[in-house]
Amino acid sequence: MVAEAISDKTAKETKTAIFTYTNNLSPGDTVTAELVEAVPGKKIVVTNLNHIHVSFSLGYGSLAVEFKSGSTALTGKLTFSNIPANAYEMTTNTGYMPDGHFWTEKDEALNLTITDARSSGVNATTWVNGWINYYEE
Repeated sequence: MVAEAISDKTAKETKTAIFTYTNNLSPGDTVTAELVEAVPGKKIVVTNLNHIHVSFSLGYGSLAVEFKSGSTALTGKLTFSNIPANAYEMTTNTGYMPDGHFWTEKDEALNLTITDARSSGVNATTWVNGWINYYEE
């Protein structure tokens, strides 16, 4: 097998997926949103998490996001905590990685699962938004 040179990887068509999720979640709720639909015969290679912004209020605890290939976890849960229990906002970014930080299996969508892990509280307005860069391989 011949390895691809970095210049070959950076020459691939990079795309951007912008996502916004706003809803009321209760402690223990989990929702999954499709970020990039499956591409027949290809995997989705995520080269950069440009911006993931999480904001929520009410109750103690945390909110977690996890990237998935279909229903299979690609990353661990990225957890955002709100102590004290007021509104909390956090943003995370990564650097560019031409080989990809993570990638889906061929023929599978790139999904984002959001978990409300607060230990108390009622429905809280939750915002998760941002954008990623990726290419298809």
